[in-house]
Amino acid sequence: ISNYNSTAAGQLTPAGQALVSAGLFTQAQLTSLGAVTPTLALAPQGQVGVSPLFTFDAHISWELKVNKLIHALPERVVVEPQIALFNVFNFQNFDPFGNVLSGVLNGSVGSANGTTRQQRGNLISPGSASGVNWYAVPRQAEFGVKLTF
Repeated sequence: ISNYNSTAAGQLTPAGQALVSAGLFTQAQLTSLGAVTPTLALAPQGQVGVSPLFTFDAHISWELKVNKLIHALPERVVVEPQIALFNVFNFQNFDPFGNVLSGVLNGSVGSANGTTRQQRGNLISPGSASGVNWYAVPRQAEFGVKLTF
């Protein structure tokens, strides 16, 4: 941003340069009208950008043949206990779908050049959506039993 501000900010855009070349405006007139490239606000100390989304999930299941315990049941009856762990490493994820940092570089909170970690309001949490499990929420576990017959 500093490099852009020192080299390109306050200059005429190509369209503005075409107006000057056509003799419709002078460079001073366009500058006084503010029709030049803007100066961007510097990012605050500790500024964050759009975060990567990281989650590590694991699903474990095993088959138990019920007829080995209850011989009266046919062999095709199977009980399958399951455990699913979501976000095993409990990584904090930000920027849920439709709520990422703004790409407008105006230096305000919520923009890509004006937000620190403490100011982020878009942490993905269980309350972000309805239902028990949602992608990239804090660590969760799900237990289940599948019966096949």
